[in-house]
Amino acid sequence: MEIEVEVIEFRVPAENNKTIFIWDIQTGFSEAFIYEALWSVYSAFGALYLLKVCPNAAVATPGFYAMVKFYSSAHASKAQRATDKQCLFQSSPVKVKLSTKQNPNLFFGGQSLSHARCQNLANHYLGFNGWSTRIVTLKDISKCADAGWSLHTASQGELLKYGCVAELTFPQYGVTCRGVGVAEDVVDPEKGESGQCAKSCWKMKSSFLLKLSDAEGSMKCCKIVWENKTALTDSGSTPADDMSLQTTSNHQ
Repeated sequence: MEIEVEVIEFRVPAENNKTIFIWDIQTGFSEAFIYEALWSVYSAFGALYLLKVCPNAAVATPGFYAMVKFYSSAHASKAQRATDKQCLFQSSPVKVKLSTKQNPNLFFGGQSLSHARCQNLANHYLGFNGWSTRIVTLKDISKCADAGWSLHTASQGELLKYGCVAELTFPQYGVTCRGVGVAEDVVDPEKGESGQCAKSCWKMKSSFLLKLSDAEGSMKCCKIVWENKTALTDSGSTPADDMSLQTTSNHQ
C-alpha cells in the first residue's frame, strides 16, 4: 500500500496542479446560477480557495468557462477525473482539465491567507471545536519611545498604536503557538475624544486580527488524515515557521 502525503500551507495556493478549468458550459444559465452549481459540485471534493465564472471570448462559441482553485492538489486531481466529460448541472458534458499555465495575476502565489480564509481552512480540516484563540496581551503602545508622531496628509496628528499577543491552540492535540500583531493610525486632533475613542476600538480589533494572522501564518503543524483516522502533530513550531496542514491519501 502506497501512502501519498501532501502539505497544505496557510498561503494562497499557486501551483498548477491545484487549479482546474471547466469548458463548454452552456448558455441559458446566469453566472450566479453557474457559480452556485459549480461550488456545490466541487466543494464536495475539498476546500476551495477560489471559483471564478467567465463568459467565453466574443470570437468563441457563446457560453461560459470556469476556474476552480483548490488548496490540495490531490483534491483537484480527484475532482478533474470525476467530473470530466460529465453533464453536472446541464444537458451536455463539460470538459475539465488541470491547469498547465500559471497566471500570477490570478493566483498571487506565496501570499499569506487572510484571517477569514485561515479560519475557513482550519474549520474545514479541524472542525469548529478543533482550535481556539485567546488574547495574551493587548496594550496601547502609542506612548512608547519609538512610537513617535506621524504626518498625515497636510496636518500633524498623534499616532495611535496598539500591540497584541495571542495564542492559537489545538486542544485535542496539545499544540499551541503565539503570534504578534501591531496596528496603528493617526488621530485627527480636530475630531476630539470621540474620534480617538472610535479609532482606538478599531485599532484594538485590527491588532487582534493581525496577531491571529501572524499566529496562523507562523505556526508549523501537520494534520495527517488516512481513511477515518486523523492526527495533528507539532513540527517544532517557531515564529518564523509556516503553518501547514498535512494530508495523506492511500492507493492500493
